[in-house]
Amino acid sequence: MVVVLAVLTSGCASPFERDLPGRLPLLAVHVAGGGDAGWLRVGAASAPITPSGQVYLAGFSINRTSQGVRDDLWCRVVVLERGGLRLALVALDLIGIQGDDVERLRQAVSRRVAPENLVIHCTHNHHGPDTLGLWGIPPFISGRDEAYMEELAGVVAATLDRALASMRRAEVLAVSGVLDPRGLARNLRRPGLLDRELSVLHLRERGGGDTIATLLNFGCHPEALWRRQRQISSDFPGHARAEVERRLGGTALFFSGALGAMVTPDRKQGARDDPDLADAECRRIGTRLGREAVALIDAATAAGGANRYDPQPRLSRLAITVPIPMDNIYLRLARGR
Repeated sequence: MVVVLAVLTSGCASPFERDLPGRLPLLAVHVAGGGDAGWLRVGAASAPITPSGQVYLAGFSINRTSQGVRDDLWCRVVVLERGGLRLALVALDLIGIQGDDVERLRQAVSRRVAPENLVIHCTHNHHGPDTLGLWGIPPFISGRDEAYMEELAGVVAATLDRALASMRRAEVLAVSGVLDPRGLARNLRRPGLLDRELSVLHLRERGGGDTIATLLNFGCHPEALWRRQRQISSDFPGHARAEVERRLGGTALFFSGALGAMVTPDRKQGARDDPDLADAECRRIGTRLGREAVALIDAATAAGGANRYDPQPRLSRLAITVPIPMDNIYLRLARGR
């Protein structure tokens, strides 16, 4: 069995990078492959990353400050190891982080995981802090809290340590299905153009043991609560993870797929203007995604039994450098060019 895990890191690279004149480096890591000797070992852990005070919220509009906490934001980590290759996947309930933040995190954990084998993913959450510095009061006040960013680095490193400490022999099931998008997601700008596939990895202890981690990958902006809701929240991915953990146990991680411009939650009419209805729709969408993920796992195991789980999958990593031409005049001015 060959398991393919593709994590698309969509986010905002820093406009202040200096290494590629006129271009923005989106992703810069090496190409490497893994071995296929020995058993798969997996560990997972999670920790809250909810800001302690008022912050500028990311997304929608500038100068939008938080008013309390609806539910926690999370750092969730899964580590996979086989054949001398160790991969760590980190999912954060944030809008995105800058390229230099990613590099600092990689260097901070380099003794545990090779920097090129640490993948940082942000769900593109619109109800978390401004970690990019774009939603304060530009051009005078950045929305980014540097103290929070320092704390975030420490939490990521500590959570990775706990995931490593929990590693044990495991087996994996990879499954995907095409969902009916009605009531889940829609494209506001190009109706009908969206990725309907939900991909799931279920990692459990070898021999049919307890769930270690479940990874969900689906493309939709985490903005079901919309702009009038100003409480900090992980939005619908939080409900999706909670439903999976309630049914399967372990640690659930959500990875946003192709968000497009503009794939958004398909909510009932009036949810934009009614915070209570938006809250209910957020819960409904997340819970449905969680149930769909569990249903895919159940259907696969019913069809193939324990043989669908592989304790010795080939584990590998492939990454490339993608330069993005920078044609935006305002970004060029920001770089002083």
